[in-house]
Amino acid sequence: MFTRFKKILRLNPVLKGLPVFGICFGGLYAITVFQEGRFERVDFMIKSQTETAYNLDAELETVLRGMDLSDYKPIPIPGANGESRVKVVEEEED
Repeated sequence: MFTRFKKILRLNPVLKGLPVFGICFGGLYAITVFQEGRFERVDFMIKSQTETAYNLDAELETVLRGMDLSDYKPIPIPGANGESRVKVVEEEED
């Protein structure tokens, strides 16, 4: 029986490659299924986080409430040679 199997393999060398192709394509299918599930999980998590209503006006009000612009004073940043590019006019105090 074993000699008959050897004879078939010797006459048809394609049968030697079938297990290799089976392992390759089976592994490819398994990886595809695994990655598909992973991507579905990530998409579900992102979708669940972005389902909350997002209002730009309310977000702007929250940001502006956190800022205090009453004591804002622009300060020029000196350039490479030490001189500032913007001329600041100092207010004269009486």
